[in-house]
Amino acid sequence: MSPRPTRTMLPFIAVSAGMLITGLLLGAGRDSDDTSILNTASKVLLTVGLLALIASFVAEAVRRRRSRPSGTDVRQIP
Repeated sequence: MSPRPTRTMLPFIAVSAGMLITGLLLGAGRDSDDTSILNTASKVLLTVGLLALIASFVAEAVRRRRSRPSGTDVRQIP
Protein backbone atom coordinates (compact mmCIF):
# COMPACT_ATOMS: atom_id res chain seq x y z
CA MET A 1 0.00 0.00 0.00
CA SER A 2 1.43 3.37 -0.98
CA PRO A 3 1.55 6.21 1.53
CA ARG A 4 -1.02 8.97 1.31
CA PRO A 5 -0.13 11.65 -1.20
CA THR A 6 0.78 14.94 0.39
CA ARG A 7 -1.86 17.60 0.06
CA THR A 8 -0.84 21.19 -0.24
CA MET A 9 -2.80 24.36 0.32
CA LEU A 10 -0.83 26.33 -2.28
CA PRO A 11 -3.67 26.38 -4.87
CA PHE A 12 -6.03 27.76 -2.22
CA ILE A 13 -3.45 30.37 -1.24
CA ALA A 14 -3.11 31.41 -4.90
CA VAL A 15 -6.89 31.69 -5.40
CA SER A 16 -7.39 33.69 -2.21
CA ALA A 17 -4.50 36.01 -3.13
CA GLY A 18 -6.12 36.48 -6.54
CA MET A 19 -9.42 37.39 -4.89
CA LEU A 20 -7.65 39.87 -2.64
CA ILE A 21 -5.82 41.50 -5.56
CA THR A 22 -9.03 41.65 -7.63
CA GLY A 23 -10.79 43.36 -4.73
CA LEU A 24 -7.97 45.88 -4.47
CA LEU A 25 -8.10 46.60 -8.19
CA LEU A 26 -11.88 47.04 -8.20
CA GLY A 27 -11.81 49.41 -5.25
CA ALA A 28 -8.84 51.49 -6.36
CA GLY A 29 -9.68 55.18 -6.42
CA ARG A 30 -13.18 54.75 -5.02
CA ASP A 31 -14.51 56.59 -2.00
CA SER A 32 -15.63 54.55 1.01
CA ASP A 33 -19.10 56.18 0.75
CA ASP A 34 -19.53 54.98 -2.84
CA THR A 35 -22.52 52.61 -3.01
CA SER A 36 -21.96 51.27 -6.52
CA ILE A 37 -22.02 47.57 -7.27
CA LEU A 38 -18.28 47.61 -8.07
CA ASN A 39 -17.40 49.08 -4.70
CA THR A 40 -19.62 46.54 -2.94
CA ALA A 41 -18.02 43.70 -4.91
CA SER A 42 -14.61 45.10 -4.02
CA LYS A 43 -15.43 45.07 -0.31
CA VAL A 44 -16.77 41.52 -0.48
CA LEU A 45 -13.74 40.27 -2.42
CA LEU A 46 -11.36 41.97 -0.01
CA THR A 47 -13.08 40.46 3.01
CA VAL A 48 -13.43 36.94 1.63
CA GLY A 49 -9.96 37.00 0.04
CA LEU A 50 -8.25 38.13 3.24
CA LEU A 51 -10.05 35.56 5.39
CA ALA A 52 -9.34 32.78 2.89
CA LEU A 53 -5.69 33.80 2.64
CA ILE A 54 -5.23 33.73 6.41
CA ALA A 55 -7.05 30.39 6.74
CA SER A 56 -5.00 28.87 3.91
CA PHE A 57 -1.71 30.01 5.44
CA VAL A 58 -2.70 28.59 8.83
CA ALA A 59 -3.81 25.29 7.29
CA GLU A 60 -0.56 25.02 5.33
CA ALA A 61 1.52 25.75 8.44
CA VAL A 62 -0.37 23.12 10.43
CA ARG A 63 0.01 20.59 7.61
CA ARG A 64 3.76 21.19 7.41
CA ARG A 65 4.14 21.01 11.18
CA ARG A 66 2.26 17.71 11.39
CA SER A 67 4.26 16.18 8.55
CA ARG A 68 7.57 16.67 10.39
CA PRO A 69 8.60 13.84 12.67
CA SER A 70 8.56 14.73 16.32
CA GLY A 71 11.38 14.00 18.72
CA THR A 72 9.80 10.74 19.92
CA ASP A 73 9.25 9.43 16.37
CA VAL A 74 12.89 9.60 15.37
CA ARG A 75 14.91 6.47 16.05
CA GLN A 76 18.54 6.88 16.95
CA ILE A 77 21.08 4.41 15.69
CA PRO A 78 23.47 3.29 18.45
